[in-house]
Amino acid sequence: MNYTIVIIATLAIAGSCIVVSGRQGLRWGFLAWICSLALGYRTFPLTPAFNLHPSALLLVGLFLWLVLTASSRVATVWWVPGWVWAMAPFWYWGWILGQGADAQWDEMLSELQNFILFIPLFIVAATVLQKTRDWKSVILVFYVTATFVAALGLIEYFFPSIRGIFPQFVSNTDPYIGEDGFPRAPFSFWGHPAATFLCAMALPFAIPIWNWRPGHSGHVFTGLAFALLLGAVYLSGFRVLWLYVAAQLLLWLLLNRRYAFGIVAGVGAATAYTTLPDATQLRVQSFFLALQGTPVETSGADHLNRVADALNAIRDYPLGMGWTISGWVHSDFIQIAANLGVIPGLLFAGAFLWTAFRLFLLVRDCEDPARPLRLALLLSFITAGGIMSTQVICVLPQLACPVWLIWVLAAVAVRQQGKRVEAKSRAGANFRFAANLQLREYGPEHAGVRAGRS
Repeated sequence: MNYTIVIIATLAIAGSCIVVSGRQGLRWGFLAWICSLALGYRTFPLTPAFNLHPSALLLVGLFLWLVLTASSRVATVWWVPGWVWAMAPFWYWGWILGQGADAQWDEMLSELQNFILFIPLFIVAATVLQKTRDWKSVILVFYVTATFVAALGLIEYFFPSIRGIFPQFVSNTDPYIGEDGFPRAPFSFWGHPAATFLCAMALPFAIPIWNWRPGHSGHVFTGLAFALLLGAVYLSGFRVLWLYVAAQLLLWLLLNRRYAFGIVAGVGAATAYTTLPDATQLRVQSFFLALQGTPVETSGADHLNRVADALNAIRDYPLGMGWTISGWVHSDFIQIAANLGVIPGLLFAGAFLWTAFRLFLLVRDCEDPARPLRLALLLSFITAGGIMSTQVICVLPQLACPVWLIWVLAAVAVRQQGKRVEAKSRAGANFRFAANLQLREYGPEHAGVRAGRS
């Protein structure tokens, strides 16, 4: 059966269920959108350079349904951060520059669409995530979706004969062996080893899910899913993801003040490294050589050359060169500055750093019952930033949407906490005003009692 027919039928069924579900339709639709992130490179081609991704179609459909019919029935949160609106004029500026540089319109639209998706994603997510149970559902579905992607990748790797059972969905299960000899899992169902970007960002959410599901079965599910995610990250061969997973553990230890355990874990990791296969050790060594500017393989050298070329372009064209002109830089922050200009590049990077800082301030409160979720969001958000810094994400919706989701979840969490603090401050001000009013009306001997009753 052709996968296109399956996807269209699934979208049609999901859309019908969303429409007839009333107020809960938007919530179920958002959860379905998260599940669609597992489709990977399965798209609908419109031109040679522009493809429609099912997740993009579903997100836009949810937004239009909310705007046109559901906003009167759903407590809609019409919120998009200011930095998105500040960048919007530069999207058009990049189009003008790209036309002047003879860039193809469909190639430019392919990149532009991913940034436009920020707008409906912020509004839909902020509208859905107004209650604690909705947060739990969203996090759990994302965790399960990433686990599904990891499990399929591992099944392909260890049981390659599966391609004979599902030839329309799994085409190539042969491991890719690089110059260092490490056999990388292809993740054929998703379409690329970049599927493990979802897995790396999902790993920290084992922290709140472990607390939300205290029973034995819940812990077994969380632990097994964590092992699958970790195994997928390892077999993907992305050295930078290995580094980010290690950074997640280190930050978790530091933020929870588990210093002694950190020392033990460091010694254990150093000891375990010597037992790893030779291909794994060579791949780790090649990564650090690349960081030192002396790559020993063509892929590392190619990535460094692309970054160097983009930095030179920023120096020569500080106002940008236009959409797609810089190519795939393997650093979104640098690529945006090269294509659109230094100002939007700084806006994008500054928005990320500001969100990370605000989220870090929330995590410092050790007594907050929501701390496990916020800590997981922080670790996942930092991982997303690391991926954007070293990979090419903003060019394709299947790559951008999972990263954008983590960014939006972090921003919504920060905004909601700010609203809570503002509400408490307003309630305190009202109480003090009532006490002063009672003091003037009844005198000091009755003010405290009456103000307390109010």
